[in-house]
Amino acid sequence: MSAVDDLIKRLESIDRAVSKLADPTLEAELACHIQRGVAVHGLVCIEAFLRERMHEWVSMLAAARISPAQLPGGRTRYETRMLEVLVRKLRDADNSKAEIRSALIDDTSRSLNSLRSSTFVPHYLGFMWMGSNVQVSDIESIVAVVSAIAPDKVWARLTGIWQSVDKFVPHTTSLRFVFNQIADMRHSAAHDADFAVPVPNLQTLTRNVKLVCLCIDIAVTFSLHDLSHASLPYKTPGSRRLIPAKSCWRECEPGKKNAFKRHTDLEAAIREACVRAASSRQVLLVMDSSENVLDWRIPL
Repeated sequence: MSAVDDLIKRLESIDRAVSKLADPTLEAELACHIQRGVAVHGLVCIEAFLRERMHEWVSMLAAARISPAQLPGGRTRYETRMLEVLVRKLRDADNSKAEIRSALIDDTSRSLNSLRSSTFVPHYLGFMWMGSNVQVSDIESIVAVVSAIAPDKVWARLTGIWQSVDKFVPHTTSLRFVFNQIADMRHSAAHDADFAVPVPNLQTLTRNVKLVCLCIDIAVTFSLHDLSHASLPYKTPGSRRLIPAKSCWRECEPGKKNAFKRHTDLEAAIREACVRAASSRQVLLVMDSSENVLDWRIPL
């Protein structure tokens, strides 16, 4: 199961938990525990997605067999990020088995040494966050390490991607604000015993988590693809959509409302649409009837 599949499964379980809050027979104390647990779990889902997806990104980067000189910012940006994260990981590994710590040192040394060779050997720490929880600055570094973009421009790019995949996006809001809302709710619920979790925020939590993960995934994955294929400067990819109708799934091309093709089976629709998306540098979005994103594929 891919990182995206795991994320969708986790978010579905959160939605089931939130639906229990509407039960009038639910005791107030139990409702409070559900609210606080859900509030914490939003950021946990983002971290779990990134932790799984970064290994898939490393596999993509390793398969590309690029030289260190092809990395955006040369070797410096990646090297700096690795060393920043490694300090924390070695401290965390103090209580681990000696062989785990030793393997971490060996693997990161191999990656750092490859920066002075002809073939770059990536390591997942290049996409890892520095502290206990992922923060705004970590997202900036994760995207920038493989993108020809300065870290302080990352949230503008992510917001642009959000505007391209979500018809309901408030055009005055940055995706950074959405991420901060998820992170702040997690920290308040985890550390403030008297924090009252806003129920409306819980009801939109899974949608917001999904959009944050989707936009980061698009930014990093397409940057990796462009990097490995020496493509032209990054351009926001088009969104091919599968939208349910009465008895079928409508496949719509980017920017078009009329169906390019109608499918009776979702799995078959995904397979066929992925082929067309891959050949056109597009992300495939599976949506509900209101065009909220349910799932996605980046078939590169």
